[in-house]
Amino acid sequence: MNSSAMKLLNLFKPKPTALNIDAYGEPSIEPDQTQALMEWLFASLMNAGYFGKSHFIWYDSDNPDPNIYLQRVPGQRVSRQIPSMSTLGTSK
Repeated sequence: MNSSAMKLLNLFKPKPTALNIDAYGEPSIEPDQTQALMEWLFASLMNAGYFGKSHFIWYDSDNPDPNIYLQRVPGQRVSRQIPSMSTLGTSK
């Protein structure tokens, strides 16, 4: 099937109505910081208009989880500005 046909079929595909974030690994930060980070991520995805399934991986390079495999793709670099935990706010 060509890409035009796939695009046409995707117009009729039901759109997700709820955001779902699956987290993997164990956070190495305090519970209140974890809560603030997840709230920020949820709000950011909703603000971007994304409703669907997302995956969040807690990764500690000093103590890697053998069940999580991360692969760096040669020649590709992802650069994003992510606020520090101090700008997220940890109190309600």
